[in-house]
Amino acid sequence: MKFFISSEIDGRFSQNVPDKFRRVRKSVESILNKHFLDKDYGANIKSIGVIPILILTDLKEFYKERRLY
Repeated sequence: MKFFISSEIDGRFSQNVPDKFRRVRKSVESILNKHFLDKDYGANIKSIGVIPILILTDLKEFYKERRLY
């Protein structure tokens, strides 16, 4: 199974926030992929995508937490 991590980042953050997130994302994605690459959870689960939304607190009412399972 493969992990894919992306993001949506509020454009009002300084460039520092996306840069730091990118470094952390690459590290976490690499660790997860090394651990789960040889795992098989059946034909229907080949990958998992995680897409966090990083926003300033004034927008939090527009982006409610969403859980699919």
